[in-house]
Amino acid sequence: MKLSILSVLLCVVGLCHSQTIFTSVNNAAVFISGRYANVTGGVAFEWPGTSVTVYVKAGTLLQIEFGTSSGSMDVFQRGDVNASAIISLDNQSGKRSITVNKEGWIIVRKNLECEYGRMIVKGFWSDSALIQVSPFANRRIEWIGDSLTVGYGNVGPAGCTGNGDNETPKYKWQDNNYAWSTVISDRLSSDRSIIAWSGKGIMRNYGSNGLSADALPSLYNRSLGKDANSIWGFGWIPHAVVLNLGSNDFGGNGAKPTGAQYTTAMTNFINNVLKVKYPTAKFFVTRIDNGAESYIPQIATNTGSTVINLKGVGDYAGCDGHPTRSGHAKWADVAAPLIANTMGWDTKFSTNTYAESSDSSTSTSSASSASSSDLVSSQQQTRTATSTTPGNLIVRFEAENSTLIGRAAVFPDSTASNGYYVGGFLDNLDGVTIKFPSSGGNCSISLLYKSVNAENCFLDINGNLTIQVNLAASANWTSVLTKTQCASGVNYVSMRAGSARWFLDAIEVEAPVKFPETVPPLASSALRNSLACFVFIVSLCFLL
Repeated sequence: MKLSILSVLLCVVGLCHSQTIFTSVNNAAVFISGRYANVTGGVAFEWPGTSVTVYVKAGTLLQIEFGTSSGSMDVFQRGDVNASAIISLDNQSGKRSITVNKEGWIIVRKNLECEYGRMIVKGFWSDSALIQVSPFANRRIEWIGDSLTVGYGNVGPAGCTGNGDNETPKYKWQDNNYAWSTVISDRLSSDRSIIAWSGKGIMRNYGSNGLSADALPSLYNRSLGKDANSIWGFGWIPHAVVLNLGSNDFGGNGAKPTGAQYTTAMTNFINNVLKVKYPTAKFFVTRIDNGAESYIPQIATNTGSTVINLKGVGDYAGCDGHPTRSGHAKWADVAAPLIANTMGWDTKFSTNTYAESSDSSTSTSSASSASSSDLVSSQQQTRTATSTTPGNLIVRFEAENSTLIGRAAVFPDSTASNGYYVGGFLDNLDGVTIKFPSSGGNCSISLLYKSVNAENCFLDINGNLTIQVNLAASANWTSVLTKTQCASGVNYVSMRAGSARWFLDAIEVEAPVKFPETVPPLASSALRNSLACFVFIVSLCFLL
């Protein structure tokens, strides 16, 4: 009996032996973003922003195995670069263990440009098989540019020079995670390839006396920027191509091209090189304060490109007169919606890859009563109605505007009430969350759904009550009603998919609308699961 109890306790503290599985970086469960080259035992990356991504469940014991790498890279959980990286690595080799606190994507991203090192990833070691879940919507953007696309000097102190070349670690004042190219790609849930190098131009590099043999077009065919023998196969086809070249053609001392020469070079590169490789892509050219801005409209006309006008936007207070992190964000604020609208990309259509919810479970309301607009907070309502029950209000939440959980994703569908539904459910780790205020008492929650087979789901009410809801098979959108008790204050309802392959269009809530200034604590599902495990183990010990 004592031996059995000891075995249980060892399992509780994580000392039980579990099988270790190696997943090669070339496995389908590993998603590579950006250009790369296969090397002995792994994959090499040099271009900025290149990354590998895997999807793991909470509690997974994960190790990343690197080849001999140089330069700097970051590891993010769910790729949320607005939060701190799990770890930042320099000159890494061998295995690094990662603590996986929640389910989602783990992103390993090179944050510096080609000149500053090569990242080599061999694969991932884990105690359970990795799940093949794409981190991107079906969108691809190629970025072609110079230091402004890389993010040169964007995180340096005021007045900095040299991009942190003499700092420890070197080049620490550059971070592609905060460059507008990566910020926009993340916002739009887009796969990306960033072909950019500081100091390079379309025909002349910064400070050169005349034309440069190693201007950016001469490097464009490379898989690895510094390796002339690494030739990219162009099997990855972008939907959009964004060019930002010209600052270095007209920058520094030395003979510069004429406006006509620059216009011809840009026109030829787009029409005779890029459009040949990407005949279905849409092209964008950037107009900024760099000496080339007066020629951009003609280039756009010559190539059928869309102008992204950033003239006068942001700041140039980073190292050597480059934009700061804030400046890049302001560029993204202008360019992201323009790109999305031009491409016909609805910003709702997202795999929820790089965005954690901005919703706060600790917020409070100062109102003594709730109007229909108060009730939905940041979530869009499509219908509000007065209930037949005095003092109650009925509010409809479109599923696509809720906070998505796990692998839940938004998909377009003309038969859905607002043109979208949420799906992608695999198990009870996936779903949506809404919040609404109430004075407490009887509430009802209706799910508008459809499903080929009979399925089930769970409603978590304020983290302390779980209700199983059975869903009948229905080829058309139908509703199922659940009655429960709402708390006094702000209520949180999470719908978790108990089983897979069904779809959610909307959630309709009927609740009393007056409430006091209190917010009930929201217990996490991880805490509930931990308590359940503890009770189970204690019970098992008594039985033994």
